[in-house]
Amino acid sequence: MDDRSTDLEAYSLPASNQSWESFAAGQMKYLRNDGSVQAGFWRCKVSEQPDVWEGEFEGDETVLVVEDQQEVRSLMRQVLGTHGYDVIEAPEGRAAVEACEAVARPISLLITDVVMPGMSGPSLAAHLRTIRPDLRVLYMSGYTDATVLEQVMGDQPVAFLQKPFTSGELTRKVREVLDAPPTRHTSG
Repeated sequence: MDDRSTDLEAYSLPASNQSWESFAAGQMKYLRNDGSVQAGFWRCKVSEQPDVWEGEFEGDETVLVVEDQQEVRSLMRQVLGTHGYDVIEAPEGRAAVEACEAVARPISLLITDVVMPGMSGPSLAAHLRTIRPDLRVLYMSGYTDATVLEQVMGDQPVAFLQKPFTSGELTRKVREVLDAPPTRHTSG
């Protein structure tokens, strides 16, 4: 595997008399397995509008995040925690059930991957709703094949977030699901 290093620089340039454009630029170096070094420069324009404005889509509810990929789970915890949510995380269904049973405070939302080893997201949601009937559910998946999703989800209406997603898409959808009128055993 190659070793990589990146130097990052951020800067702004005047786009007109009244506005600025922001860029990120850097030099990337690759140390190849044969010992040679390859270097390159890159530059990209940074969005003029941030994905999430400070204070937008915040909450103080407890959210249970169930995701088998540790990196994704940690990032979700960081993003939601930054927005005020109390996050409990679990790597799979059995750990999520144990966490749900061990926590006395209300858990407002389950965010779960649809397809996981051991227990699917829909099976987990059904089980957790026997313990916490008012639990709202937000499903997420990287699968784009409608057939796979239909086999797992059926034809029930659900709140769904397609992976990969941005921090803004995550916090927006979480707030949307939590603010929706309660319905009996649906995700919203």
